[in-house]
Amino acid sequence: MDLKRKAYDQLVEWKNKKNHKPLIVEGLRQTGKSYIVNKFAQENYKNVILYDFRYNKELIGIFNGDLDVDTIVRKSKLILTDQDFNAEETVLIFEEIGDCPPARTALKSLSLDGRYDVIATGSLLGVINYRKKNKVKIPTGYEEYLQMKSLDFEEFLWANGINNEQIDLLKQHTKERKEIDDFSAETFRKLIKDYLVVGGMPEAVSNYIDNDRDYLEARRVLDRLLVDYRSDFGRFVDDNGNEEIDYRLQIRLNQIFDSIPKQLAREQDVRKFKYSEIKKGGRATEFEEGFQWLEKAGLILRCFNVRALERPLSLNADESYFKAFISDTGLLMAQFPFITTRDFLNDQLDSR
Repeated sequence: MDLKRKAYDQLVEWKNKKNHKPLIVEGLRQTGKSYIVNKFAQENYKNVILYDFRYNKELIGIFNGDLDVDTIVRKSKLILTDQDFNAEETVLIFEEIGDCPPARTALKSLSLDGRYDVIATGSLLGVINYRKKNKVKIPTGYEEYLQMKSLDFEEFLWANGINNEQIDLLKQHTKERKEIDDFSAETFRKLIKDYLVVGGMPEAVSNYIDNDRDYLEARRVLDRLLVDYRSDFGRFVDDNGNEEIDYRLQIRLNQIFDSIPKQLAREQDVRKFKYSEIKKGGRATEFEEGFQWLEKAGLILRCFNVRALERPLSLNADESYFKAFISDTGLLMAQFPFITTRDFLNDQLDSR
């Protein structure tokens, strides 16, 4: 299923902007970054040159040594022999740029040169420097950013065939605080519940709709995604390019991730996240690194209490007093037994 995404229009705006810089499209894995970038590139450029650093390690060698544009192009032609490097009609796509740190550094020279449009995708970019003594050189001031998330509710409505006229009417009634007719209200109420269960991960949404709105088909995707995300926990690349796993951090990440849905399901004392419920005697000092890792990876969100309702709110945040959420509602629901999903859909959660 070809899902309509708001990110596509943002890519068009970036391309049409004068003197635009290389664009980093980052976000949680499987949110549709590669799909939407390649779709946009194929529809808006004559030549699309893909550097897939995750699956073609030979390409990494192009960025060893001098990083001026002419050298990069010359080396690229030795490997990508069937590609046309006509600059005015070409976009370079750096897939999973986190796997090739020198390519991230090269964005400065590509930006200053200006001959090629460049779009880079990456997941876990927020933790790419984890435990590295020689940090990846990020070309500050020579990149633009687009955060790619799972489908929001409006995109979910598009996927379900709800057109903009109907959505605009809903927005208007919401803004004016006017009631809508009972039939429309019930339709949107069901769609909200569906969104809470399925979430916005593109593959889960597609499987759900393509299989006659079968919640189990979405759940199969979400279960697999949770396994994939957990497999990334504690992973980092050392200064020699070797992948390592911090097993102590991995344990803490799993403990935090498992605790969030349990704490959200509490019926009493629900105002804050408690470290002591991760494990007996748990403290912020033990788990703060794990929270930061999960936040930077895009898997969780923290909502902090504020000491005063004054702008900017971030300066008044009480970092010891917060609630934690999974970043996608479908991923959150998939951490509960499927019977919980069934009871939620049938308005029977309170009966148990």
